Amino acid sequence: MVKSVGREVRVNVTEREMEKRIGESSESEMEEKYLLNVFNEVEEIVTMKGADMRYLWANRSFETLYKMPLKELIGKNDAELFPMEIADWKTNADRSTLELGKQTFSKSFDLNGKIIHVESTIEVVRNSADLPVGLLEVTHDRTETEEFKRKIEVLKMRQFSEGSLSQIGRLLPGIAHNISNPLTIVSARAQLVKMKHPELTDPDIIVEQVKKIESILTNLIKKSQEEQNPEIRLLDLNEILRGEINLLEADSFFKHRVAKEIHLQEDLSSVSGIYGEFSEIFSSVVSFILQHDEESEGRSLYIRTFHEEVDNVVEIGGTPRKVDADDLSKYLTSPNKMINNKIVDIDEILLTRLYGAFQKSRKYEIVWDISDKVDATICFRLKIPFRLAWKKP
Repeated sequence: MVKSVGREVRVNVTEREMEKRIGESSESEMEEKYLLNVFNEVEEIVTMKGADMRYLWANRSFETLYKMPLKELIGKNDAELFPMEIADWKTNADRSTLELGKQTFSKSFDLNGKIIHVESTIEVVRNSADLPVGLLEVTHDRTETEEFKRKIEVLKMRQFSEGSLSQIGRLLPGIAHNISNPLTIVSARAQLVKMKHPELTDPDIIVEQVKKIESILTNLIKKSQEEQNPEIRLLDLNEILRGEINLLEADSFFKHRVAKEIHLQEDLSSVSGIYGEFSEIFSSVVSFILQHDEESEGRSLYIRTFHEEVDNVVEIGGTPRKVDADDLSKYLTSPNKMINNKIVDIDEILLTRLYGAFQKSRKYEIVWDISDKVDATICFRLKIPFRLAWKKP
């Protein structure tokens, strides 16, 4: 009850009215706390700004994405919190929303060395007089989705490339035959010249080079025919690895600038499987080691095979240092969750191919152990269980 005596205003409130007001206040506070708790539990980033575009509140997801304590956020604008590119984008989006109403924006940007993909919906908050008093923004982190889409595109390109290579592989025997015939004539003519003029050395060089070309063609044909055979059969792991090395010897960089150390245990057990799948597993690892650091002058490759308890073991190592062994192991097991700039910096084709090889090896229950060595090399240790193998007689 309100009574006015002269200029003095007295307010008399009954006990019941006071309880009612306290109840209403408590209920309002509870609703507010409940709402804040709900916002804090959602994956989306929820923020509230005043009409001056300074932050009033944000949920925990904001802190998770931007790595920024919430207490540093209140009362500041985007220009005080973010790099110029992000701040300008956010400010322009806010201004556009205040002018035109609710809008949705998408943006990709570099945040502390990590590529972030977001989609934000911003809505104007109005008072009872329909005047703008703030902005409510809900942001979806699309980074994993975009990374997944990108990997799908890479896989499509790889599938197209493999289809083209497969067609070339089917044509390879005929191509090799057409190349081999002229080479035979060249070699025969060189030998005739040598017989007539024994003092000449050039014919010897020609014959030697022809033999090298024929050896490369023979390896190509054999590898092509073996990889197109889908049958499960007994495989010699050493033979597959030798085939990969012989093929690489045709590359001048590998031949002259890569230090090689090969130790293959000759009594290794044969393994039951598909040649093309084991070839792809080994080839992917070797390619990753040799090609992901093109500028390295001191690259090396070592391959070792041996028995260990109940496993055949294939060790393949080299000198890459762009990626940590633990990061690479995490990527192979969870590629869509592992967003790490050390991984992203590596050639996407090689990385995707390595992941494909890892997946392919699971059907054979091959265990991968990737480790960093003290001499700055990385080592892939592939353990192939004996129950998939038969000892040579």
